Amino acid sequence: MSKGNQLRYVLGMFLKGLEMIPDKYIPFILLVFAIVFSLLTNDISTIEKIANAVMQGILITGESNY
Repeated sequence: MSKGNQLRYVLGMFLKGLEMIPDKYIPFILLVFAIVFSLLTNDISTIEKIANAVMQGILITGESNY
């Protein structure tokens, strides 16, 4: 399991434990986290690289949640 997956798992379990956040919003919060994490860990010098990092975040969230 990669560091990104471990972080999303821990964040997801933390959010699940909070009663003030409904379960239906947890995948969206994890999606935003994955996109930001992907942008921070990749080279974002061009629009294409930014789009690639955003797509990676979306695909990783889809893979890890479903």
